[in-house]
Amino acid sequence: MNDTPLHDAPRSHAPPDPPPPPPGVVPAEPLNPWFSIWVRPRATMRQILDTDPHRMVHLLALAAGSFGGLEAHIPAPASDILPLPAMIAMKVIFGALGALLFLYLFGFLLRLTGGWLHGTGDFAALRSALAWAMIPNIWSALLLLPLMAFMGADALNYDPVEMIEEPGAAVLLVPIMMLTLIIAVWSIVITIKCVAEAHRFSAWHGLGAAFLSLFILSIPIIVITVFVTVVVIGMLGLSLGNY
Repeated sequence: MNDTPLHDAPRSHAPPDPPPPPPGVVPAEPLNPWFSIWVRPRATMRQILDTDPHRMVHLLALAAGSFGGLEAHIPAPASDILPLPAMIAMKVIFGALGALLFLYLFGFLLRLTGGWLHGTGDFAALRSALAWAMIPNIWSALLLLPLMAFMGADALNYDPVEMIEEPGAAVLLVPIMMLTLIIAVWSIVITIKCVAEAHRFSAWHGLGAAFLSLFILSIPIIVITVFVTVVVIGMLGLSLGNY
């Protein structure tokens, strides 16, 4: 009799099945940036940057700038000279161009200052962050609708100071101004969070990058202001010396 132990036939070892997901956990669905940017700016921005950072960047800036231009007030005598269609066209054009300038100028500055704070976002990512953070400004254009229902076409260039002196108009204008202020403040918060996500650092670093960008932008403004002031004072001194 053979005492050699018999060896078992080789067995196939299949990998174990993955554990089931915890109760209540469902696969994440794509976010709708037009709504999710209000409450989940970082997650929204990450989704955009991971899919197409160039998506709708210029269109969003042009829309936000155009609507912002419509909300601006052109005082007299310019408003008395220009017909309303020309004034609206001018506000839309300058608002759109201003938004594009903001997009590229601050995109460059935030890329620069964010890099100083060890951020990793590139120029395209920063432009995308700034553009998508303008969504609240686009939504705020809806606040013009009740004003247009009350004032007609004059709502496209109303003077808030004069309007608030009328009791009937003030009842409508004060809540709209409060909502506009709240949206503007929250839009700043969203912008900082989107910039932080583009650079992959904290919101505090995003705030620091924004302050550094504003400081850099203020330097040439201060230099030009001081230069013009010195020149004007010098010219006044020469004029007074001739008498």
